[in-house]
Amino acid sequence: MITKILKQVWNQRRTNGWIFLEVIIAGFFLWTVIDPVYVLMVNSLEDKGYKEKGRYVLQLGSYGANHGMRDTTVTNDMRKEAFYRFIQLIREQPEVESVYACLYSSMPNAMSWNGGQFFPDTLSMKEEKYTHSQQYQILAAEGCDIFRTLGMKDVRTGKELAMPEDAATRNLCFVSEQFAQKMFGATQVMGQKVYSYGEQSWEIGGVFQDVKTRDYHASYPLLIFLAKDFIIGFYDVSDATRDIAKGEYGKKIEIRGKDEIALLAQNFNEMSDSLEEKIEQLRQSDLEKQQFIDNLGHELRTPLTTISGYAEYLQMAPADEEEKL
Repeated sequence: MITKILKQVWNQRRTNGWIFLEVIIAGFFLWTVIDPVYVLMVNSLEDKGYKEKGRYVLQLGSYGANHGMRDTTVTNDMRKEAFYRFIQLIREQPEVESVYACLYSSMPNAMSWNGGQFFPDTLSMKEEKYTHSQQYQILAAEGCDIFRTLGMKDVRTGKELAMPEDAATRNLCFVSEQFAQKMFGATQVMGQKVYSYGEQSWEIGGVFQDVKTRDYHASYPLLIFLAKDFIIGFYDVSDATRDIAKGEYGKKIEIRGKDEIALLAQNFNEMSDSLEEKIEQLRQSDLEKQQFIDNLGHELRTPLTTISGYAEYLQMAPADEEEKL
């Protein structure tokens, strides 16, 4: 039976070949045209999870270490004070209802992306059972409220999520519905702990409806946590990096708190220690090489001096060529 089928397929190979080619063309069309159109259509129908009308982004920066306008007399504490005063001035404007300060990657449609692996407990961390999520790092400044500013809603009530006044002191984080479902299998997870590498943990203070962090992507798990001094932390890293570039390889950064910037400072200090150790190893290696060259030169000079002395004696000795040989 199988032999007859194979013979029939072989006899009709020309017709079957055209059918196979048509299937390939149709599949290619569906893959390159229909699938993107379907994805774009579904993506456009998904709620963004935040309000964008009337929202504005103000990006702040500082002069680089080698910039002629950089004031080297300004300390980190002075920068921090000026930054908080600037936020307060914006909040006091009559047209402004709410603000929040963040890293550049911690807002919808940002040009950069920041994320990581998070765990429901320390055992899952050892077993590598994690939830991958984007993360927003928000400055814990008075009057800053990302939920009010973006109009993000509580997954339980459907109303605007409220930022607790003591969110920073309680080390709270806030997670999206997708994050809660993937990690815990439920959305009623307030009070649960979330862990990340480096023994860092937060208590979940609320669950918000899913947010599309980019208009052209579907929503993705999102974790929001508050930081007290990331402005100072980044200036510290910047200054320390500049010092290392000048040759101060043992430069260290003061570790403040237990947030992502503290982890960055810890990693930077470990890198600085490793770099200093490698430099010392190179110096020791160069010293040993120089000692070897000096010793080798000394060992070569001793027999050469002896040979030179014999040669001078033979040249001056009253003997014929046979006796010299």
